[in-house]
Amino acid sequence: MLDGYVSRRLGSARILTRAELDDKRLSLLKDAVDYAVNNSRFYGERLKGAAFDSFESFSALPFTTPGEVAARGHDMLCVPARDIHRVVTLFTSGTTGTPKRIYFSEEELRLTEEYFSHGMAEFVTAGQKVLILFPGRSPDCLNELLTRAPLRIGVKSQVFGFPAPERYGEMLDTIIEGNFDFLAGPPEAVSGFARYLTDESLSHRLSGRMKGVLLAASCVTDKCVEEIRAALGCPVFEHYSMTETAYAGCVGCTVTPTCHIWESDLYYEIVEPESGLPVPPGETGEIVVTTLRKRAMPFIRYRTGDLCRLITQSCPCGSILRRLARVESRPDPKKFRRPEIRP
Repeated sequence: MLDGYVSRRLGSARILTRAELDDKRLSLLKDAVDYAVNNSRFYGERLKGAAFDSFESFSALPFTTPGEVAARGHDMLCVPARDIHRVVTLFTSGTTGTPKRIYFSEEELRLTEEYFSHGMAEFVTAGQKVLILFPGRSPDCLNELLTRAPLRIGVKSQVFGFPAPERYGEMLDTIIEGNFDFLAGPPEAVSGFARYLTDESLSHRLSGRMKGVLLAASCVTDKCVEEIRAALGCPVFEHYSMTETAYAGCVGCTVTPTCHIWESDLYYEIVEPESGLPVPPGETGEIVVTTLRKRAMPFIRYRTGDLCRLITQSCPCGSILRRLARVESRPDPKKFRRPEIRP
């Protein structure tokens, strides 16, 4: 469970209680807003004089929207250009809209790598081998972070890249010849490979080999999970994140089809998409995220467009961390998949 890691991130040598965790999160929210106001031109204008003393009153602060990030992203920066280590460009409306540029410091990317190592430890153990199926090979991209993170826990990994249908045969051979026993990639990549194995009657070649699959980067459906389980004969786990949060977010539970939130560094709300008002716990709405420790380009009440439910009850696995249910819909990822650039 992430509970120990989250508690250590919050300065405690023991696992915090839910009440203690909430107290520290509220303090981090106040610090995050103060930091953004004092260091960002955008938030200095937007949130100057903002005050809150509870999670409920925090929800009265204005949202940050993707359109504002596209139009004023540079004004959101809280550090000088020399401290920017990586820039990722995302388009907000096909290829014609104004792009969003998301800025990262080197420290933030190293922290994501640390988070990934703790998250992967939920699913893999020392000696295993992970084949990574996300697109991209530029320095410090998602694939690079996922390649380095497992090394911290004695797990080897290799990037295969996004497997187009014509590469499914090559992917099968790579898994067998390289003794890979775990896959990490987008749902559409793994489910497409699973259908290939079923249609070509090749599932037997992986019989007993695969120990798990981690799906991330887009919506996961019951059908997708069932196809993968049937073809690969292994557990399927999930991860929720987005580029704006430096690829970090919520780690899939090993007991339930939900994801545990990285509460030491991210704060999630669920709001009614039209009114923007908070919905009752357990009801579906739009995910709004606030980064608690991001220093280069923080996000305060950022509207993601993703629809989901927040689960506040303790998990059967024993974790006290808040959870997100499976995301029901999110903006088309094809509209955001564009080359990544560095300064």
